[in-house]
Parts: sequence; C-alpha cells; structure tokens
Amino acid sequence: RSLVGSEMCIRDRYKENLMNILCLGIDSRDGIAKEKTPGKAGQADCVILAVLDDEAKTIQLINISRDSMVPVHVYATDGSFVEDRTEQLALQYAYGNGRDWSCQLMEEAVSDLFYGLPIHGYCALSMNSIADLNDAVGGVTVTVPEELAELKPKLFTAGEVVTLRGELAYHFVHDRAYKSADFASNNKRIDRQKTYAVAFVNQLKQGMKEDMTLPVKLYQTAEKQMVTSISLDQAVYLCTEYMNCSFDTENIYTIDGEVIMGEKYAEFNVVDDGYLYIDGVY
Repeated sequence: RSLVGSEMCIRDRYKENLMNILCLGIDSRDGIAKEKTPGKAGQADCVILAVLDDEAKTIQLINISRDSMVPVHVYATDGSFVEDRTEQLALQYAYGNGRDWSCQLMEEAVSDLFYGLPIHGYCALSMNSIADLNDAVGGVTVTVPEELAELKPKLFTAGEVVTLRGELAYHFVHDRAYKSADFASNNKRIDRQKTYAVAFVNQLKQGMKEDMTLPVKLYQTAEKQMVTSISLDQAVYLCTEYMNCSFDTENIYTIDGEVIMGEKYAEFNVVDDGYLYIDGVY
C-alpha cells in the first residue's frame, strides 16, 4: 500500500526486528466489557497499526481509515459464517463478539490489507475510556484545528491551544463535523486523532519521568474497557523501552486512497500499487 508522508519504497523486504501492534478505538455506547451478539458488537472507529522497531527504538503509527473498503467476514447472530463481503473495515469488528474474536478478525483484515503483514498483538479500547485515560496523564494539550470551530463552537475555538480534560478529550477524538455534510469527514477526524496521539504519547513520556508507575495506572484505568493480548508486564516493559524515543506527526503515516460516496456511506478506496512506502519500516 501507499502511505502518505513517506519518501522511500523498499520492495520485497520486511524488517524482522519490528513488533506490530493493532490499536483499535471501539465506538459502542455500552462499552466493550461484555461479549455481544455478532453484528452488534460496535465498530472500530479508530484503526492504528503501531510499529515498534526494537533495534532503532522508534515508534511509527500507521493510521488506517475505518472506511477502507476490504473483504469482511460476515457472521450471523448465532456466530455461523454467512459470507465474505466488501464493506468498511470498521464493520469487521462488529461481526465478532466484541471481545477477542472481534480483535482477531480485525487483525486478519488489517494483515490482509498489507499483504500478509505479521501482527504481534492487539489492544482495543472503548472510546468511552478516552476521558479517563486523558485525565490519568494530567490532561493533553493540543492546538484546535479550524474544522472543529464548526463542530463544537461553545467548547473549541479555531487555532486555540487548549488542555483537554474529561469529556472534552472524548469530543476532540471522536466527533465529526456533520453540519458541513462532508462525506469525507472521517479524514479530518483522522488528522485530529494524529494530533491527539502525538500530544498524548509525549505527555505520557513526560509523566513517566516523574512517576515510573504511570503505565501501570493507565493499564489499570483502561482494563475494564479494554480487550488486549498484551499483559500488564509487557505494556510496562514497552513503555519503559520506548520512553526516550522522539515522536511527532512525522512518525504517523496515513494510507493513500480516495474517498467516494457509496449508496449510503462514505467508502475509502485504498491505492493498490503493490508496495509499502514508509521510511525505515517496510
């Protein structure tokens, strides 16, 4: 696939010292604490592949549009397989049980999108947990994008530097500006999520300099609204190993593609050129 913001194309070569972790933000009103009926398990509104380079000690994030049109395994409410259908990537989570099965289905879909790329772990968080995680690191400071002036005029002012706390963090990461009737509004939300991800990670790194138990507190805060294959010990180890690495928007890549309006919903068609473009990663 083509990744926006990169300069180098490496053909037929994959760096073996990488750890790829699939990170999902699940939009479900009642959270993801309990198993659910296939088809009603919530959607993966935020899909990010975190690429950790153990040798260089770098973090790269690949932000994948939830509207990416991919082959999706469709299951009936009793869990029986129905068919494969081309749908939005976000829906693959919904056809699982809202727990590990949903994550494993998403792992397979994302791996297939990248031509069989190995994925070594997953972490799915309910979008409802954003406020608690945000506050656990002491709040996150961002510059408000212009398009949010339309979305939440009483809460955000374009160009304003604001420290997000509580539900404001949820609105910043989750909401879309529907008033503009822009069917590509998810792309704008992705840009906002990139801004927040950089600010959150750097706030976490700064917080760890003062309190090395912060990753433990975050894990425990998220635990009731999280499904993950990563243990607490592993999470703490990764945070400790990568706390000194630099991280900015230049470390976040977006898959190239075109947004069109389908029969009912936006469809993101990924550029299929057979190569992965990303500096020093693939």
